Amino acid sequence: MIEIILDLMTEVRRVRYATKLVFITIFIFYPLNSFSQEARFSFDSSLNKSLTSKVIYRNPQVMTVDYTFELVPDHAKIDKGKDLKVWIPVPREWDSQKAVKILAIEPVPHYTYEDPEHGNQILFWDFGKVSVKEFYEVKIKYRLEIFEVHCIIDPEQIGSYDKNSENYQLYTRSTNKINITPELKELAQTAVGDEKNVYLQAKRIFEFVRNRIRFKTVRRERGTGIESILDFPVCDPITGEQYYEGQCDHYGTFFIGLCRAVGIPARGVTGMAGWDPSIKEKDLKLRSNEHTKLTSDGLAATRLYGPIAGHVWAEFYLPEYGWIPVDPTWGKFGYQGNKKIILSKGFDVKIGPYAPQEESEGYGDQWIPLYKGRAAIIGWGVWNITKIRIAKAKVLHNSDPFPADSYAEYAAQLYPENEEEEKLRNWRQKVLLSFYNAKRGDINNGELFEINPRLNENREAYLCHLLRQIIGDEKFLKIFRSYLDLRLTSGKSVSIEKFQDIAERMHGTSLDFFFKQWVGNIALSQFKLDNILIEKVLNQWKVYGSLLQKGETTYQVPVELVLETEKGQESKEIWLNSKKTNFEFYTTNNPKKLIVDPDFHIPTIRWMPARIRTFWDFYPDGIIVYGTSSEGEDNKTAAILFDDKWLGLGREFIKADTSVTKEDLNKHFVVLIGRPKTNKITQQLKNAFPILFDKDKFLYQGITYNKPSQGIVLITESTINPNGWIILLAGLSNDATLKMSNLSPYDPAASYIIFEDKNVLRSGDWEEYNSNLVWNFK
Repeated sequence: MIEIILDLMTEVRRVRYATKLVFITIFIFYPLNSFSQEARFSFDSSLNKSLTSKVIYRNPQVMTVDYTFELVPDHAKIDKGKDLKVWIPVPREWDSQKAVKILAIEPVPHYTYEDPEHGNQILFWDFGKVSVKEFYEVKIKYRLEIFEVHCIIDPEQIGSYDKNSENYQLYTRSTNKINITPELKELAQTAVGDEKNVYLQAKRIFEFVRNRIRFKTVRRERGTGIESILDFPVCDPITGEQYYEGQCDHYGTFFIGLCRAVGIPARGVTGMAGWDPSIKEKDLKLRSNEHTKLTSDGLAATRLYGPIAGHVWAEFYLPEYGWIPVDPTWGKFGYQGNKKIILSKGFDVKIGPYAPQEESEGYGDQWIPLYKGRAAIIGWGVWNITKIRIAKAKVLHNSDPFPADSYAEYAAQLYPENEEEEKLRNWRQKVLLSFYNAKRGDINNGELFEINPRLNENREAYLCHLLRQIIGDEKFLKIFRSYLDLRLTSGKSVSIEKFQDIAERMHGTSLDFFFKQWVGNIALSQFKLDNILIEKVLNQWKVYGSLLQKGETTYQVPVELVLETEKGQESKEIWLNSKKTNFEFYTTNNPKKLIVDPDFHIPTIRWMPARIRTFWDFYPDGIIVYGTSSEGEDNKTAAILFDDKWLGLGREFIKADTSVTKEDLNKHFVVLIGRPKTNKITQQLKNAFPILFDKDKFLYQGITYNKPSQGIVLITESTINPNGWIILLAGLSNDATLKMSNLSPYDPAASYIIFEDKNVLRSGDWEEYNSNLVWNFK
């Protein structure tokens, strides 16, 4: 078995050696005049580095994956000599996927294969050659590092394609799945218009696909080729627009087909996406009942278990840059996250020797039969989808010790550098809000993280930020450069003890308090201002008092105090190292307010204003209630539009204010459509809103909004469900409500958004009222 694995990984070892050189030299640029599998590669682990036009690979996420494929045949209905063959792809190294180690394969494959066109690694078993079993099982364990991909493209720096090259021909050709029809060429020309720059053409195509496809699971009924998209146009009953339907591989297929139709090389990427290392084998559940259904022709699909889902996305090639990732389903262009495992690249993949050449032989992948020995995509595996109706794929993944996952989450907020400060502050608020939401359920501080692994992951990611606050940016950067270099070049996990050793060596002094009090302790401290006094001494004000720590552990941590005065803000930092820390301020300006940690640098449990996005944490436990008091039909239409475009709950979740029940209003989130004048439930709950309504106007922070073109989207805590939320969408006219239902409520990280027509007049968070951390002077 070891020989098989070593054989399989010969090429991987060669690429891993190149990877080590990347981390020694920091930047390596591969030849760009060909379609090499490893195009330009640039590793950037820095926190503050100005970046010019390039493709950047950074912030690797490590995963150790246990993959199991199980075949359950009905031996009375199969031919053992023909029907028990299985082909399964295994990860290899690509631009964004490094340090791949195949740790174990059981049983030993009968054959290993690299497809000659795309370079995919494929394993083959023929279980017809072994003794009869109730089921046949393949177990593959591997470890890899997945990089975020950030593309900074200058359209003026793009070279020309070598249209005679084999790879250009390969990735612009018409195939069984990507059939370049006259209709597709016409759509492609519509998408690009008069644009000649290939990068800008690809961007237009991406936007075209996003506008013309709506998500719907149709793979089982229609297949996945171009015809499965174009042959089923749909007319929107409200807008009259024509669109198509599909799921991730339809989005990818459409994008790739349109690119190829105008001469842009493009290919599909098949893999797995998702994240939840807290799920164990005993917790595995079937991801979707859809996978248990057969097509009308009796074709089966793999039944998927685990926290990671199958996914298909795309890439297109640019001279001078290489392969550019695109995920039309998720709306990502030129960016790829670090939680996508690549299993294979390319569509219509040759799966290797012994592959059946005829569709009638019944082999395929996920309801789609092979075509002349090629799989439309190859992800979970190829097997006899006609004869063997049950196949299962189980996926589990494990975490490295702190700070592996934690740093990957934290570092995702550090790029691009001009947005770092705002992104980090929004991220800290989001995490503190998740702590606060959990605490609203009256859970003990320590148990909070024991019973909620996802919450604990957030806590540990916050500790990376806290370490940065303690030691400063420069040392923080050096520590994590050293840590990532060690992890990637060794291909092994780094223990917490080893990480502490690296941190202390770079810092130059002991950090034992940080690792014992914060890393090794799942509880969080809570702080409270105490006995705050103010005195006027000659021409100065003296503000003094204490900051108390609650809980069993006494934390050492730097805390910022900000004193708001009549002429601005003044701040100072104090170090907490006891249950009670005294402090004092002197200022010549009249003090108005004292705030502890106003920028949320310390992980703790404190009141946080909800963000409009908060309800996604409880999705789909919600209801949409439209008003009927007046403007009823328009409110109903707005509710349907809002649900279709932004929520996707379904018509059964939309109710009139006259038919809604107490049980409905007790859901985790209630979306109200219409201001109090038009919606009885909005009227009933209006005192919960931090704004004041009066018929066709509302007041907030001294400003009156009374134009018919204005309206507000907001979120506030429910007065009905102690753990619930109210989301209000209210225009000051029926036309404003209709228009707002079509505007994104998710863009600003805010508790409220005030609109006028399509423009955002104002957005922000509700003011903090937690007296433990805020002291208002009278």
